[in-house]
Amino acid sequence: MKTNKRIFLLLALGLFLLARSAQADWQPAKRLTWISGDSFQPRIAGDSSGNLHVVWYASVSGDNNIYYKQSTDAGATWSGMIRHPAVMRSITKRGSR
Repeated sequence: MKTNKRIFLLLALGLFLLARSAQADWQPAKRLTWISGDSFQPRIAGDSSGNLHVVWYASVSGDNNIYYKQSTDAGATWSGMIRHPAVMRSITKRGSR
């Protein structure tokens, strides 16, 4: 029984130290856009080269689009914002069938 408690305590200590070291890697939140209107449903993904990709939906003055930004340096800097109206038109067209 004592052996099980020791293993559990060592495991708990290891998880605590791992979680603590992972927290040290997080940076404060960084604003990626200053567009007016509503922005929502953000999605972020990383690729096999370590690049980060962010897409989100925004409604600005009644114009609905999907926007995209990329970071090649772990989020330190980001590309300019790219608007994808063709994607939104395609989604709208499919939804009206």
